[in-house]
Amino acid sequence: MKLLVIFAFGIGLAAPAAAMASPSWQDLSEQTALRALDAAPAVTSGVTVRAFPSTAHPMQAARTPKFFTNFVAAGIAVAGVPCFNCVSGVPSALGLPDPFNYVPSNTVMQYNTSWTNLTFQGTCTVAIAITSGTKLIDSASYNVPGIKGAGGYDIGLNRNRPVYSGRALLTGKVTCGAPSSSVTANLIFQ
Repeated sequence: MKLLVIFAFGIGLAAPAAAMASPSWQDLSEQTALRALDAAPAVTSGVTVRAFPSTAHPMQAARTPKFFTNFVAAGIAVAGVPCFNCVSGVPSALGLPDPFNYVPSNTVMQYNTSWTNLTFQGTCTVAIAITSGTKLIDSASYNVPGIKGAGGYDIGLNRNRPVYSGRALLTGKVTCGAPSSSVTANLIFQ
C-alpha cells in the first residue's frame, strides 16, 4: 500500500511538470506568425496575382468554407511567375519559381500563397510572415480585389532577403471577409 501511495504521489508531481514544459520552437514560431500576420505591412510593388478559373460550380453547403488556403512556398524570384496556363505541354497548370524553400545570401525571394475560392465574392487580404521562435523576420500583405466565382488564386510577393541566418517558418494567411485560412512551410536561410 505504501508503495502505491508513493507511486501515485510521484505521478502527481510529474504531471504538472509536463504540463508546464516550455513551448517548442515550432509552437513559438506559429504564435509569433499569427500575431504578425494581422499587422503585416501592405505592399504595392513586387506583387503578382494570378487567377485560374474552375469549371466546377460548387454549391455552398452549411459546413463548406467559402475559400481555403492550399499552400505557401518560397523560391528565388524570377520574372513571369506565378503564371497560369504557361507550362509547356501542360494545359491548366500553374507556373511557380522552384519551391526550394532555401534562401541563399543576397537573393530576392518570391513567397507564393495559393488558395481556392468556392463562393466568396469581394476582396481578400493575403499576408505572409517569416518567423523563428519569437523573432519576426519579415512580413507583408496585399489586398486582392475582385474575387468572385469558383477558381484558384496564387499571389507571389517578391521580398528582399532579410538579415537572418538559420531555420525559419513561413506562414501564409488568406482572409476573405471575416474568415481566414493559413498554412505553413519550413524555410532555411543561408
